[in-house]
Amino acid sequence: MSNVKVNRPDAFILNCKMMYNEVGQIQSRINRMWASSDGERDQAMLEYIEDSLENIEIELRNRLDN
Repeated sequence: MSNVKVNRPDAFILNCKMMYNEVGQIQSRINRMWASSDGERDQAMLEYIEDSLENIEIELRNRLDN
């Protein structure tokens, strides 16, 4: 037998991975919402949400890569 110690996964990292996947799911929903948007107000909201989700995705990816 070896003396290798197995560390349990970091709960924070696991939560980041789950959130990253959830952000991807929300982005897919936003893409589908474009087809049913009605006017500039809806489109502005969708653009804002897309930008916000992209920023969240970038932050999560940065944390997961480190």
